[in-house]
Amino acid sequence: MATKQYSFPIPNQKEKVYQVIAYGILLFNLLMMAMAMPEEKNYLLQVFVQLVVFILLVVLDVRNHRKNKKLLPLGILMLAYSVFWIRYGFNFAFVANLILWGLYTVSRRKFFINIDTEKITYPSFPKKYGLGRSEQCDFERRYTYNRL
Repeated sequence: MATKQYSFPIPNQKEKVYQVIAYGILLFNLLMMAMAMPEEKNYLLQVFVQLVVFILLVVLDVRNHRKNKKLLPLGILMLAYSVFWIRYGFNFAFVANLILWGLYTVSRRKFFINIDTEKITYPSFPKKYGLGRSEQCDFERRYTYNRL
């Protein structure tokens, strides 16, 4: 006999905050990159193009937010900056960007509560499982016994 399983989505209330933090990380990368390559050919053009792309992304995200659409995935740009940093030999910046990309990816995941006849699974990092009915009864019995 198949067991019924229910899944309820939970909106990520902090997604917009994480998006603003990601924009801050990208802006910091852009500024550091501009400081790291002043001897490059067409230096001002490269910085100008990156700044225009950054402003365009912010405008698009604000428009999407106002229309209640999905926010832009900025993790790809974090990985692109990581490639830049490793190419120019800034290994610490490469590792920092990879760690920040991982945290950004985890923060953008979709939250679901799954309810099964045996257990309740709720979103957390790392994944935790709720008590099944038999474990909950045992816990209640032990707790009330120890309180007396």
